[in-house]
Amino acid sequence: MVLLIATALAKFLLSTATRTRMTVEILIPCLNEAPCIAQLVHQIQGVLPSAVVWVCDNGSTDDTAARARQAGARVLVEPKRGKGNAVRALFQAANADVCVLIDGDLTYDVQSLPALVRQFETDKLDLLNVSRQAIDKNCYPCGRALANKILNFITRYVGGVKLSDVLSGYKLFSKRFIKSHTVVSSGFEVEMELVLTAYQLKMNIAETFAPYYARRNNNPSKLRLLKDGWHIFIQFIKMKFHQAGYVCK
Repeated sequence: MVLLIATALAKFLLSTATRTRMTVEILIPCLNEAPCIAQLVHQIQGVLPSAVVWVCDNGSTDDTAARARQAGARVLVEPKRGKGNAVRALFQAANADVCVLIDGDLTYDVQSLPALVRQFETDKLDLLNVSRQAIDKNCYPCGRALANKILNFITRYVGGVKLSDVLSGYKLFSKRFIKSHTVVSSGFEVEMELVLTAYQLKMNIAETFAPYYARRNNNPSKLRLLKDGWHIFIQFIKMKFHQAGYVCK
């Protein structure tokens, strides 16, 4: 009798866990990432088989979209170039409980995904920022490490943002955040916008760490150090001191 009750209870708990398990979608903005994108999609499918993978082809001139589609991803096309434009399209398409933003260049650690999702769910977060832990000195091109340190210093001590790597492209968001904010950035300043918006909305925010790898397959970074760095800084100034044009639903 006791065994029957225990078995029934175990089945009930298992079915409840299955019903309440949060859905996960992976959001990948891409520009000319054909050498990497299929491998990235397969890696994600290997560690999170139930996750939906979205790829936004941001005006690629190679076969990024075709390779992503062949690998099993759902592909969006945003012809207007700029990472912010691609992220906006991805946010509009996403509808999961947990949305993971990750770059398409294989620099971020996919093996960390299950643990990141568990932490996000357990702590009931709206934003989990994944700080990059460089594996070797080749992870950051000349000057970028210094630029990151300067921008992180400014956002921490001027903006009050208690994160060590605001510009990381590896972030987890709740559906509440995704559906409450309209992305207005067009370029790489989008990460700054997303973090400052989460702080302005007083959402639940945390940070963790994961390995960060050098770019592979001789695929160059699209970030322009001086031009994009300036845009990121201006984004911070606008949102911190003016907060004009940043509308949340």
